[in-house]
Amino acid sequence: MAMMPTGPAPVLLYVPGDRPDRFAKAEAASTGVILDLEDAVAPENKAEAREAVAAYISSSGAPHKLWVRVGRMTLAEDIAALRACSGYAGIMLADASPETLAILHAELPEAPVLALVESASILGRLAEMAAAPNILTFGVGEVDLLADLGLRRTDGTAHIIDALRFRMVEAAAAAGLPAPVAPTSLDVRDTASLAESTRHLRDLGFGSRTAIHPAQCAIVAEVFRPTVDEVARAQALMAAYERAGGAVAVDDDGQFIDAAVLRQAQATLARHEGVAP
Repeated sequence: MAMMPTGPAPVLLYVPGDRPDRFAKAEAASTGVILDLEDAVAPENKAEAREAVAAYISSSGAPHKLWVRVGRMTLAEDIAALRACSGYAGIMLADASPETLAILHAELPEAPVLALVESASILGRLAEMAAAPNILTFGVGEVDLLADLGLRRTDGTAHIIDALRFRMVEAAAAAGLPAPVAPTSLDVRDTASLAESTRHLRDLGFGSRTAIHPAQCAIVAEVFRPTVDEVARAQALMAAYERAGGAVAVDDDGQFIDAAVLRQAQATLARHEGVAP
């Protein structure tokens, strides 16, 4: 059985591309960093931000932790800046579409892409995007998506918002992609609420979450960190499968190990390896 593709790091911390003084601090605080060239940067600062991001990627000791968020309206300029870089983890594509995914594949074919779903018109094209050769998985630009739908965040609409979120989970799973990236919490002070919402998103099927403040990172990482028992169970399942030579296997309790069980074990071990202790 082929190993499932590795998803993004459990916590991806946004940092504005025109604040290079924050890059190293963000990298130290999180399992992954999103160097943002899109909404976080004013139009007059974007050229400066591209230069700063390209320079930092080239000098970083851990470029595999670095993602770059690019915008649909400035895609050509952002691509030009990234051509000078190598070794970064991938690209987060704001307001993604099959067309912009295709442009990125043509221009930067080796770069995996986190496709942010931010508009209602794309909801019916998730399967098309999931089939793109350069997509890693989906993310949810929830503030923009809800605004585009005219949907308010209330207790009465919570189930509708969850249904929208699950569409990304379902599309990724159906295409064999890693679990998608959950949307950011805008509340950086209520740690209990952050942990609760992160557990909820994990249980919906998300594999990681973005953050906007370093204080959020440890809490999100803890939620996505598998327990000792979960890791031991996953390791035992993979060992039983390997002992069987990739054929039909049973676990120590005599239960049949099928493909779905193995995928879950692989995902558990990937989360274990991806979350810093």
